[in-house]
Amino acid sequence: MDFKLYYAAKRKTLEDLQTKFPGNSCLVMPTKAGSFSAVEVTLDNAARLITEASHRLASPAEEQAFRAGQDLQRSRNASVDILTRARQQFGLTPKGGGK
Repeated sequence: MDFKLYYAAKRKTLEDLQTKFPGNSCLVMPTKAGSFSAVEVTLDNAARLITEASHRLASPAEEQAFRAGQDLQRSRNASVDILTRARQQFGLTPKGGGK
């Protein structure tokens, strides 16, 4: 692989991403079939992943689904107090569910 061409392509991709995403991060999806693991990365990392063709930008529908999943998880975390979550995580809940 010619490194000059690689870095030129990466710089071009980074410039394009910077105009689309002023917040310095974006959501990317793996290009491997059957994989749905969205990742939010910095624009520099996104440019590298896209240039190497291992990932692609997430579609608006995929981004919406990702954000909705994050919101749902945040609401679940907020509804259970920290001590109860720790007990559940480490299997310290009493027999009978604490009754």
